[in-house]
Amino acid sequence: MLTGDVLVVGAGLAGLRAALEIARSGLRPLVISKALPGLANCTYHSGGVLNAPEGPKAVEEHVELTLRVGRFLNERELVRVMAEQARERVEELQDLDLQVRFRDGRAYVIGGGPALARTLLKAAEEAGAKLLGRIMALDLVAEGSRALGVVAYDYGRRAYVAFFARAIILATGGAGAIYARSTNPMRMTGDGYAMAFRAGLRLRDMEFVQFYPLGLADRAFTRLVPPGFAEVGRVVNDMGEDLPEKYGLTDRPLAVRSRDLLSRALFLEWAAGRRTMIDLTGVPEEKLAANPFMRSFLRHLGGHRVLEVAPACHHFMGGLLVDLRCRTGLAGLFACGEVVGGIHGANRLGGNALSDCLVFGAIAGREAAAFAREAELVADEVLAREVLERARQGVEEAPAKTGEPAECMAAVRKLMWERVGIVRDREGLEEALEELEGLEERPLRVRPGRELMEAFEARNALLVARLVAQAALLREESRGAHYRSDWPEARDEWLKSVVLEEGPEGRPRVSFISPGSRSPSPSH
Repeated sequence: MLTGDVLVVGAGLAGLRAALEIARSGLRPLVISKALPGLANCTYHSGGVLNAPEGPKAVEEHVELTLRVGRFLNERELVRVMAEQARERVEELQDLDLQVRFRDGRAYVIGGGPALARTLLKAAEEAGAKLLGRIMALDLVAEGSRALGVVAYDYGRRAYVAFFARAIILATGGAGAIYARSTNPMRMTGDGYAMAFRAGLRLRDMEFVQFYPLGLADRAFTRLVPPGFAEVGRVVNDMGEDLPEKYGLTDRPLAVRSRDLLSRALFLEWAAGRRTMIDLTGVPEEKLAANPFMRSFLRHLGGHRVLEVAPACHHFMGGLLVDLRCRTGLAGLFACGEVVGGIHGANRLGGNALSDCLVFGAIAGREAAAFAREAELVADEVLAREVLERARQGVEEAPAKTGEPAECMAAVRKLMWERVGIVRDREGLEEALEELEGLEERPLRVRPGRELMEAFEARNALLVARLVAQAALLREESRGAHYRSDWPEARDEWLKSVVLEEGPEGRPRVSFISPGSRSPSPSH
């Protein structure tokens, strides 16, 4: 059992920015990370591009553009907070000696995601944050309407740990790794969504999963091709057809404003047996290096000027319901970053993810620190052991490595890509739900250590996959990143969010909220 002022679960951009804010307030944050802190997360693997509008007019234009791209399912006030504060938060990074270049309302981090992650990691550590890696949070410990802590598995030491704190921040990221192709690291298995759901919290918009259209086609966990390449080159199939022209895509930049439509176009080409690519033949060097992200990618190109690309899971728009202070439905529990829903609506505008993490990471850190100063520390070992026993259900220890978690994850990824991916229909979604429930019923036999951690990941992935499929089945329309071939048009009556929370026997209870309604009803 370990105790502290504020526990931060996750060490990506949102978690590290929260930890920095807490440390600056005079409290000492404890940060736990499933992998090495600051490294195996989406921030590190990103291009380091943030939206940072400057001035009232630019802020207003960015709010409206974000809502339009999100198909008006976004929470406007959350979007406004992000747009109003992003520039200041990015400029603060320059005070940490991070090199940033501003251009047309966007900020480009020199050195990309690795430079951004390392800078925040160093700043948080120097400010007094304690960071622990290779620890997987399993479930929240709560009593009544108050969050008390987290039970976790230290797979390096093969030991269970209970963390108790006066306030807790979930910054666990998304669940891109539950799909067969993803731009996310392999450890992004939706742990925060699963923990929140099992704790009785509400999740919204889980059907909206964004696929980045321009992932390199030769690998499952892939690199992002800079969106600017689609503007200076041609997006074509192996028959030479211009795909934006073929599918009537006009809202540019394509891979920033039309990610949903371009991903669908490329997927349909792939399903028809055709290869898709970006042809940069004859493009002048200065156009290929138009911004720092494009310039940094050039060294990976070598002499190649034709890149085969295919969509890959990139971002979850859905997640926990929070208010403007990052509060959830449990007192003392805050959330920020991709684990939160409502900011990006049905489709995320490119560049908003890191801005979201930076802005709301700072807010979550400030609010959690304020709560912690007034809250009592409650360390209940008996309650923690009860939570741990529930978390261990369905997992059996074996004397040797079995490979069963890897097999389970492979099945989930294949199922999600084929049935709950870019193009969906009722038959495929119902089949997916049936197969996912069958996989959940099988106990996993595992060896203690890393394989046991992977078993917990597989259990979370199965639950999150089921929530995505359930929400997608409920939404009988197509909107943003959610496309139903049997309901191909948007419908006015579906301008609302699907909300899921745990019901009897762990099955989702369904409700609906309209954009602008007060979301989490926190007991603070």
